[in-house]
Amino acid sequence: MKRLLLPLCLLVACGSMPPDPPPHLTLRAALDLLPFQMFASSTDTQAPGMPLKAIWGVGSVTPQEVVDTLKLAGMNLKLENVEMIGAPTLPPPLPTTSPLRAELSATATGNSGEAYAFTVKLINTTTQTLNLTYGLDVLNAVIEDNTGKAVFWATQGIVPALAVLNACLPEQACDKELNLSVQLSQFQPKFPLLAGEYTLKVLVNSLEVSTGETSQELKFSLPPQKLTVRP
Repeated sequence: MKRLLLPLCLLVACGSMPPDPPPHLTLRAALDLLPFQMFASSTDTQAPGMPLKAIWGVGSVTPQEVVDTLKLAGMNLKLENVEMIGAPTLPPPLPTTSPLRAELSATATGNSGEAYAFTVKLINTTTQTLNLTYGLDVLNAVIEDNTGKAVFWATQGIVPALAVLNACLPEQACDKELNLSVQLSQFQPKFPLLAGEYTLKVLVNSLEVSTGETSQELKFSLPPQKLTVRP
């Protein structure tokens, strides 16, 4: 018995036994290494090593960076199965013939990594009552750094299919304002926006305006506003 045990003991003492492989990260832990927010995936987000078929999200990274990082979770994902939502294309401002006027209300400063909220007030400029219909994702926003590069956009993921109704009496402000609150970070708390000067660009995705007889869809941008992010 001693002759059989001795070689094994020598192997262990000499460090010849292969080390245990490093544990895989979970999918969420791996994605926390990137300025990326996942909206959906095709597998369990908690179990390491699970096969992954596709992933969908938003962030200031490339699909290749997502694929490379997921390898830390033991997941091999094809590049074409990474769907990234990029910065939205800004629509033109409201035309002067629009039945509505829009006013952006946003503070000129915010704190890095903290919540930042703004509102859009809508005013009926006609002598008729206007009825507005829109979804919960009616507002979006893009934050650009001092080089003009988009570092954050507030594109939402899966939004409930609910319609908001808003009445606007003649030549008065509409009953409800449009509101949006975002975090001053690059899509997740581990990547707060650096202190500095930015530009806030707010847009309305889709707003249906009806008078009872006619209706039209409005998509427009608000005038850009300077935003100072403090540490």
